[in-house]
Amino acid sequence: MPTKNTAVVAGNISIPSFANTTFIKNYLIDTNDETSTSSISPNLLKSLIGFKPSASRQPKLDNTDYFFEGRTYGVASSVGIADNGLKKSVRKYRFEEVGYLSQVKCLYNSSTNFRIGKEYPHRTFAVTGFLPDSVGSAQWSEYIGATSDSIVAIGVADSPQSPRRYISIAAGEKYRVLNTTQCTVEFVPTLFQVTVDVKDKSVGVVPMSGVDVQDIDPERILTRSAVRELDSMSNSLQSFYGSVLGDALLSSIAAWNSSFNAQGLVSERVATLSGLEDAFAFMTDSILAGYGQIQLGHFSKPTTAEVEVDVYVLGKKAFTSVAVVINAMITVAFYFYIPS
Repeated sequence: MPTKNTAVVAGNISIPSFANTTFIKNYLIDTNDETSTSSISPNLLKSLIGFKPSASRQPKLDNTDYFFEGRTYGVASSVGIADNGLKKSVRKYRFEEVGYLSQVKCLYNSSTNFRIGKEYPHRTFAVTGFLPDSVGSAQWSEYIGATSDSIVAIGVADSPQSPRRYISIAAGEKYRVLNTTQCTVEFVPTLFQVTVDVKDKSVGVVPMSGVDVQDIDPERILTRSAVRELDSMSNSLQSFYGSVLGDALLSSIAAWNSSFNAQGLVSERVATLSGLEDAFAFMTDSILAGYGQIQLGHFSKPTTAEVEVDVYVLGKKAFTSVAVVINAMITVAFYFYIPS
């Protein structure tokens, strides 16, 4: 009788190609695709509000029902979407993908001039100022609110090809712990190993250290768009009496306190900055993964994968399907059948 076992075979899946970034836009609209979405911001904020930095599992931001074991790192967007060519007997598979390792550092910058201005005209507030990577002119945008107390404004510069991006926050009294905070995001080109457990619906991503890789987007359109996504979110999701993004950031800070500061030994200042670092790392990872989903629908490329499949061993031969085993058994039975 055949016995069940596993074997590792070679396979292929599709991963995003960023050779053409025509479809990378800010704050995109919904699609009708059930397994992916081009509207990154709403899904992202919904997940951020429930995000816990100490949680071992984070949901994949699509409708594939997969979970990440640990940090997502902005890769593996093809899992559950562009891996349909693999056989149903697959248990696990592994592949490598180049992406960005987002390294976030935050501080309070009391000397920043990125501020909320006076009300003019009625219920309209200009938010202006220079960022460390501003080119030419200051950042400028308008926010609507009952008062300036309810505003959380994010400013980012549109400097080309910078490997380091700055994020500045100007916030009203309701969100005063966020005011004058400033974060840097370093996008480091990195090779990641992705392990997918198909049965468990889990994805593990590990950055590979000491490996030189080519930048997937030398023009840095992806990284520039990713931080500008935060700018668009802060303005578009500003309500008359509060900030949806501000509430999500406060939720992340509260989650950090719950996970790492239950005894209250860490100051509010440090806890705020740590919560922001977790939030922006999570958000940039999720935005980059969302861009990967968008690219899969337009530009993709094949990559090899190590695929672990179920097999049935009959003697010294292994078969990947029950039908093959049954056919083999029938053949053997027929061969040894001797009529009376």
